[in-house]
Amino acid sequence: MPTTPDAQLLTLLHTLPPLLLQNTLMACTDRDLAMAMLRFSSVERELLLGRLAPAKRDRVREELTLQRRVRISDGHYRASLDAVIRRLSSQRSGEPVRSYLRPCRTPRRARPPR
Repeated sequence: MPTTPDAQLLTLLHTLPPLLLQNTLMACTDRDLAMAMLRFSSVERELLLGRLAPAKRDRVREELTLQRRVRISDGHYRASLDAVIRRLSSQRSGEPVRSYLRPCRTPRRARPPR
């Protein structure tokens, strides 16, 4: 039985380790988080907001207030919800995140003036 995207997001919120969940949510845009929570109940909304730092939480709440005043198409809602789910789902694997640090060049010695 397929689950709704809202239920999928709630499942991820309950199953991911708290630190990983917070770090991943903090990397999401305020607008995507707010739009993903539009159809949540107040309890579900507080579950997600409780995982955010206070400044981010305030920005997301402000964005929620703004979004309630405009008409948002199902396509836009679904795109934001999918973006948050995709970001959280990509963090599920136990593999460490790989990063590449570009080595810096050693400064060249200045040429003597001619």
